[in-house]
Amino acid sequence: MSCARGDGGGRSGDLASPVSGTFRLRVAWARMVLLCAMVAFCGCSAHYRGTPIADAQDRRELVRVAPGAVGIEKAKLERVDDIVAEVVAAGRTAGAVVVIGKGHSVLYRRAYGDLQVAPRRRGMRRDAVFDLASISKPVSTAAGVMLLYDEGKVDIDGRASRYLSEFDTPDKRGITVRQLLTHTSGLPAGIHIPTLERRAGPGPNAQAYYEAIARCPLSATPGTRFIYSDVNYAALAHLVAVVAGQRMDEYLRERLYRPLGMKSTGYYLGRNALSRTAPNKPAGAGRIGLVHDPTARYIQDGAAAGGNAGLFSSADDLARFARMLLNGGTWDGHRLLSERAVELMTTRQTRVAPRSLGWHVFSSTGEAGSATAISHTGWTGTYMYVNFQHEVFVIYLTNRTHLRDEPDATGRRVNEVMAVIADALGFEY
Repeated sequence: MSCARGDGGGRSGDLASPVSGTFRLRVAWARMVLLCAMVAFCGCSAHYRGTPIADAQDRRELVRVAPGAVGIEKAKLERVDDIVAEVVAAGRTAGAVVVIGKGHSVLYRRAYGDLQVAPRRRGMRRDAVFDLASISKPVSTAAGVMLLYDEGKVDIDGRASRYLSEFDTPDKRGITVRQLLTHTSGLPAGIHIPTLERRAGPGPNAQAYYEAIARCPLSATPGTRFIYSDVNYAALAHLVAVVAGQRMDEYLRERLYRPLGMKSTGYYLGRNALSRTAPNKPAGAGRIGLVHDPTARYIQDGAAAGGNAGLFSSADDLARFARMLLNGGTWDGHRLLSERAVELMTTRQTRVAPRSLGWHVFSSTGEAGSATAISHTGWTGTYMYVNFQHEVFVIYLTNRTHLRDEPDATGRRVNEVMAVIADALGFEY
């Protein structure tokens, strides 16, 4: 069995703190400020049902607002156009969709370039569906674990072997669910799929992958190093399915995506979503709607969801997810995640690395339970950012692997886009 080695470093030790007063204050203050601001802006009565809702008719939707209406210089935000257009013109991606929001307002929602360049050119559309790649980790897998946590069915600091027999081995028996979520389990970066196929046969074959986890040697002692690992999140998706008693994506659709109105989100897409899905491979190299990532593709045999990757979604759907996190776990007056679950997902939860349960964490202090913002990237050219201090969310989705399926300096251009947005909206990045 060949397992890819990962690397990382840092101090040992995980964090298990109670809900912080700062987090409660942050959520309560955000609700009060947003409620008052929307009442003043809309000039209408607010209907407050336990979530920051602008008014009765808008409560299910994010409101499209011109930047100038909320005191933001339009000219500054328009600089995003120049950068993204340059990325497309330079052939770094076929197209892109960018959504920028503040509070309950969407300030910027634009499409660039092409959805598909071959065999037939199709222009990009704002409701396009993209292969999210590793953004699947926080938006699906970590969210699924936290739903089960809220139901009292998963102990975050309990051993993974309590739920999965694959972890009932001498070297893996001590690995906790928290360590899987924070990439501090000691598991390697990945399992080499060609080697697995030679041993177990061609995929998809989820069971063969899970059995390979049991055989795979650790790259570090659990809890001592950060190793970004697809194995962690493939295992967690398996855990969600076992505990929930159904495929992870079905569980998420019922418990989270459908209540949020995330109609374009899933691992196995329907006809409507497929008709506007961006290719994730060069023309002729893969079927539209088939996950790009080889690990997720091997796992997704119809009875399982990848977990490390495999989720498809639109910028609009991700904006709803971001707003739900900013709400502290509520949407349309209904609580979908507890405040404690949201805190675990959005604040630093290990001393080893700036990681929450699912996300990279930006923090001015680096202390336990602290965070000003979270983000995640995906190999296919995707990026999601949520800033709690300033109530800002940014969704940047591209189909860069449709042009060339190779490593790319997408991160540098994302940083340029984020610097422009930060300047326009008045926060540090």
